[in-house]
Amino acid sequence: MISNGEVVKTQKFKRPRYIGDPLNIIKIFNEKEIDELIVLDIDTSKKKSAINFKLIEDIASECFFPLTYGGGVKNLSDVNTLIKFGIEKVSIQTSIFERPEFISDVVQQFGSQSVVASIDIKKNFLGKQGVYSHSKNKIIGYSIEKTIADLEQVGIGELLINDVDRDGTMSGYDLNLVKQCAQVATVPVIMSGGLSGIGEMRKLYDLGISAAAGGAYFIFQGAKRGILVTYPEEDKITKKLGDRFE
Repeated sequence: MISNGEVVKTQKFKRPRYIGDPLNIIKIFNEKEIDELIVLDIDTSKKKSAINFKLIEDIASECFFPLTYGGGVKNLSDVNTLIKFGIEKVSIQTSIFERPEFISDVVQQFGSQSVVASIDIKKNFLGKQGVYSHSKNKIIGYSIEKTIADLEQVGIGELLINDVDRDGTMSGYDLNLVKQCAQVATVPVIMSGGLSGIGEMRKLYDLGISAAAGGAYFIFQGAKRGILVTYPEEDKITKKLGDRFE
């Protein structure tokens, strides 16, 4: 996550903790040969500020792996600029609820493979899960299935599901939520929130999820959550996940 031009990590979308300079983090991930990176600017939509294109261009120029960017994407010009930088996929959240026709326009011009719809899921005070808006800081609907179906209808190519209540906790994925999303979605789904170990990813794949995203697990180490950006070697991932790993 990016905030004020710095890499931060939140817990349950709160208390962003400074991790480091984005370009330094990218260089570490290059050395670790990660598979893919999703960069989300958590300030732009909430503060209605402009995308820091200079920073994103610098990040894209340093990356040796596929890169997805999300945060403050409002129009086709934004998408065009990001793709010119080398961004492979654009993650959109706020606009998908406020202007669903915008998604159709992006798909028509750039293709569905370029669009990742980001959905935040959070529990209310009674424990019921719903679709949460980070920019509005509230749950905006309780039908996760309908939200996914509506997004697929406008042509999105991929879904990023963020479990707010498990964000940064390393407490394990909510497998009930995983099942719920996997049963409805027909496009590839990335699950984020709660990764506690590489072996746990197999549970997601077995349930039909295409990819597992991790933040805290690759950043914090030990009981005191010391900062040490890392990523397991490919042979270790393959040993844990078997033939499912690509």
